[in-house]
Amino acid sequence: MKTSIFVLIAALFVVGCAQEKDSASLTKILGERTSGEEVPLLDTVNGKIIAKLKDNVLIETDSLNQRQKLICFTVRLTKAQEVQSKIKPNEKLISTNGEVIGYAIDTIELSMVDEKEGYIFGYLNSDQINEESIPELVLQKLIDNGSVDFKTLTPYMSSFKFQRHDTDEKNRYKEYFIYESTVVDVSATDRISLLFSSETNKLIGIFHSRPLNIKNKKKYELIRGHKFTLVANISNEEVGKILAERLELYQSSD
Repeated sequence: MKTSIFVLIAALFVVGCAQEKDSASLTKILGERTSGEEVPLLDTVNGKIIAKLKDNVLIETDSLNQRQKLICFTVRLTKAQEVQSKIKPNEKLISTNGEVIGYAIDTIELSMVDEKEGYIFGYLNSDQINEESIPELVLQKLIDNGSVDFKTLTPYMSSFKFQRHDTDEKNRYKEYFIYESTVVDVSATDRISLLFSSETNKLIGIFHSRPLNIKNKKKYELIRGHKFTLVANISNEEVGKILAERLELYQSSD
């Protein structure tokens, strides 16, 4: 029986700081993954099947809430595939670390090719993405269950490869983030940013570009689809400062 990704994260949450070997296995999550054997990849919405993917293939997805989602993933190419910029029917799809992750049903035209690697774009049904590999859904569950400080969220941040972002000149906060998908924007901003108090290590709030529905928490609209969900009980004045600083950052990246 396959180990549930959320159960794995929850287990680490219960025991506290995970040992290095446990963290190493957890980092394999990284982001959304396919769910099911021989998941059909379509060329367009409701289009023809161009490939079938194995279970647990790492993918990137668009940010739209719809029945079929645009995804992309990277594959290793043979010399012929690189030169022709296509993968022919019945050829295996090989991940960048050498694993077979599926096979082509029809000719796949590669969108981008670079040094024996290529990007494949296509559509698959939303219910064929493992919910427990979607960072927003996992975060919702953790916070709703009381995980609201740096220590208890560390396994989650490790599993999805959050990075430290040093933008607070006054050192009031520390921030950890993951980028939005390249499907959405090749020069993407953050998808999720966790803002912690430098003094207490408590989670202050979350900047996010996709829906995040945490119980009984106030949400603020920003720009370009970004929102801020307030987790901690802080003054309106401090919330205003946080939002103003973030708006300045987003505006400067236009």
